[in-house]
Amino acid sequence: MFRQREEGGEVEKDFLKKQLQKLVQAIQRVLKLSSDQQHQQAEDELQQIAATSLKLDATRLGSLDVASCAMILGTPERLRLYAVILRAEAELARARGQTQRARDRLVRAQKLHQLADARSPTDELSKQEQAHLADLLSR
Repeated sequence: MFRQREEGGEVEKDFLKKQLQKLVQAIQRVLKLSSDQQHQQAEDELQQIAATSLKLDATRLGSLDVASCAMILGTPERLRLYAVILRAEAELARARGQTQRARDRLVRAQKLHQLADARSPTDELSKQEQAHLADLLSR
């Protein structure tokens, strides 16, 4: 079903960093849909983004503990991609009034960032994302 990903080379890392930037932009569009009360369309688009970015079913990843997710995703860049997706899921859940689900997703995203940071230095985009997570968790 799942297998552990091997550490990628520099080309894959550059590609994943670009994917992260694109993902953040796509999620901003999804969250705009959510703010316009188009929740189902926003969730559908987020699932499509997740499948495209991770090349995995994010729903299955959601059923695993954080350590297992980290093993499957492999690289720090892929951990960060999934963390951004979780943050977006949290914001969609909060827009629907699902505060506990939102908090669970934010905590999970924060743990994934911590695991990614332990494997690789944090870039500026990741620092901004983590600051945003901390802000959302403090609310």
